[in-house]
Amino acid sequence: MRDEEGLVGVLVLADTRPGAFEEISLPLLALMASQATLGVRNARAYLYSEELAITEERTRIAREIHDGVAQSLAFCALKLDLVTRQLERGNERPEQVAEIQAASALLREQIREVRRSIFALRPIDLERYGLDETLRRYVHDFGEQHGLRASLELSGELHLTPGDEATLFRLLQESLNNVAKHSAASEVRVELRGDARSVTLRVTDDGQGFDPAQVSGRVSSAGGLGLMQMRERVEGRGGRYEVRSAAGAGTVVEASLPQSADLLLA
Repeated sequence: MRDEEGLVGVLVLADTRPGAFEEISLPLLALMASQATLGVRNARAYLYSEELAITEERTRIAREIHDGVAQSLAFCALKLDLVTRQLERGNERPEQVAEIQAASALLREQIREVRRSIFALRPIDLERYGLDETLRRYVHDFGEQHGLRASLELSGELHLTPGDEATLFRLLQESLNNVAKHSAASEVRVELRGDARSVTLRVTDDGQGFDPAQVSGRVSSAGGLGLMQMRERVEGRGGRYEVRSAAGAGTVVEASLPQSADLLLA
């Protein structure tokens, strides 16, 4: 099964009877192969358009949050600070100041949450920079954004289709978003390695850990994927997804996708 870009797949037909496939059958078999090739190409085009639509929607949501909710929350925090200072100069009661300070602290935590969501939703440009450089940029920016020590280690050869690259990067985004939201970690390590059969992404943090069985069905904020959804996305592409964690022991998220046979042969 080939198209103008090269090998698409392989169809194997077998029959135990001698001479089961006569020369007159070859045009029909070739037609079947061409139709199967067209089906594979259409499926790949659908996956690409789906990823593009998701990226556009994430960009729109991030822009709306930044221009609307984030600005309003920041303005409310400034107003609360002003009221607190005014009360401190008057005949306020201690409980009044305490309530306002508690409200201000909660508001600032919500502002940090909104900023985390905006960072997680921001668009990526895998086609422009490639997977390696996009990972470097994202991990570096994540560490600065959240005040964590964030490192990246790349090794081996990576041969993934554009759809698989987008899936792997989406998993990295969700995993790091969970680190920022829930782990209370001070360090996170990202590893991406390729071998003869697969490409493996591993995200390790030194945070407080959790019980994966209790949260596997949840969906994260900012329209993100929960652990179950991430597993389904990886396994739907023929890969493997695993989360290892326990209270006080940090968390390891690992996902593997098969190397693309087309790119290995190229």
